[in-house]
Amino acid sequence: MATLKLSGKMRVIPFEAPETLKQVLMRRDGLSAEEANERIAEARQAVEDVEDPEDILQDEFGLEPDYIFDLLGY
Repeated sequence: MATLKLSGKMRVIPFEAPETLKQVLMRRDGLSAEEANERIAEARQAVEDVEDPEDILQDEFGLEPDYIFDLLGY
């Protein structure tokens, strides 16, 4: 594997991974990890019961579809 050398004009921009659905619920709603897991499990069950995951994210969590993969467990 080659090493990348940066010239004097280049800078490293740190990449921060986006928050997960669980992290958002814990930070925004003050839920414990267990409570967040329970809410997500209930929402996943609703998806298994043929509800639209985008609707669940909006109606249950007030979130955009950005978190659909977390909701679906991917």
